[in-house]
Amino acid sequence: MTGKRNRKKIAVIAGLCLVLLIGGVYAYFFQSSELKNPFSTANPSIEVVENFNPADQWLPGEEKRKEVTFTNTGDVDVLMRFKVEVSMIDSKGVEVQQIPEGFYTLNWSDEMKGKWYIEGKDKPLGYYYYNAVLAPGASTGMTLKSVAFTPEISNDTHETNYSGYVLHVKVVGEAIQADSSAVSEEWNMNVSIDSDKKAVWSPKE
Repeated sequence: MTGKRNRKKIAVIAGLCLVLLIGGVYAYFFQSSELKNPFSTANPSIEVVENFNPADQWLPGEEKRKEVTFTNTGDVDVLMRFKVEVSMIDSKGVEVQQIPEGFYTLNWSDEMKGKWYIEGKDKPLGYYYYNAVLAPGASTGMTLKSVAFTPEISNDTHETNYSGYVLHVKVVGEAIQADSSAVSEEWNMNVSIDSDKKAVWSPKE
């Protein structure tokens, strides 16, 4: 290994797949983790903690609880970020290239206010960066609170029959050792950490 600082980052992926059925919506949850760039023996690790009923039946227009937080389950201080990826598959298994505007709503927790730096105010599905170092065993506040579908999903009020469609709402969290050089190289972002372990983010020019 050369003079690079030892570092490791890990990505945790949590997905919420919403299957649009005649008369309702069935939802289920899955999660997996993927280790990236294992450059050191330290163990940065985050876990998605969610409160969600996978057997719930969802009706058009209803809002259902889907509470997501992140916990540092590793043994080193980390910086973290997450993003939400949304895609739709039609009843024939083909990905929908453009999800209708207003088809769904992601409802964010008030606990996010002032605690996350948003990558580009005009990019609602960009990265969210946590404004503090996350110590081992510590958790963020709640991020995603719930998901709601427009009442127009109903076949009676929408010109498109969405029965059998699947909406994938995937939360992807990444953690990296609390090191500004690692952040610059891996995430292409600037970060400064003060004595209280608060993190101030800014994009690299």
